[in-house]
Amino acid sequence: MLSKLALLCVPFGLLIAAEPLLRLHWMYFGLGGALFLTVAFLANPVAWVGRRSALVLLVAYLLHQFEEHGVDALGNSYAFQASANGLLGPILGCGSGTECPLTVDAIFWANTLLVWWPYGLAIVVGTERRFMVVSVAGLTLANALAHLVPAIVFGAYNPGLVSALLLFVPAGIATVWTARRVWGVSRNAIGLGFVWGALAHPLLALAAFVIYGRGMAPIWVYPALLFAYASLPLLAVGKGLSKTPPNLSKN
Repeated sequence: MLSKLALLCVPFGLLIAAEPLLRLHWMYFGLGGALFLTVAFLANPVAWVGRRSALVLLVAYLLHQFEEHGVDALGNSYAFQASANGLLGPILGCGSGTECPLTVDAIFWANTLLVWWPYGLAIVVGTERRFMVVSVAGLTLANALAHLVPAIVFGAYNPGLVSALLLFVPAGIATVWTARRVWGVSRNAIGLGFVWGALAHPLLALAAFVIYGRGMAPIWVYPALLFAYASLPLLAVGKGLSKTPPNLSKN
């Protein structure tokens, strides 16, 4: 597993180095990645259902990110920042019309280190650490709720809502069903995966507010914190979560 992690660290190291160039364009890079992964899967389907599930979840999230931060369903460009800050800013006491709590840099790190990294882990080491797959399913479903609840409360569209409903809900539920019925993962573990995914949302917003909005810590702390939190599911072991017997290797 360590060799797989080391291999995955290479592209993410390049991603971190390219942050100044990608901070406003990463969502187009992600859209290209979604198309590439889809073509690659169709050309050479993977055998293990867990890896297929993680791959589908990642492609769904990349498309979702484009609706949020590229061009939304109403034709607006990079609309999520203003929408999210308009909702969270007054709660946290941010000034009107400011990049608070979510700056351009905070959005870049949150969408790469808190999404691309754990979903990449689920694809690469999911056979050994199945809780990684369960956790990204939890993050997917939690994010769907994060779009659905404001839409119901305010009676209005928010950037990312369409893909959250059409892609996240069915893909997330299908992955949870597989984890429960095929791998025998406990309800507690599935619940913990959802809690991990749900807590990621206030974590990224509050950390951005404290670090970028109030300057209470060096800015490198933000990506480091997100990277550490995104890697936490690797530590989980238990029934149906660790490496499985050979006769279940393709389930």
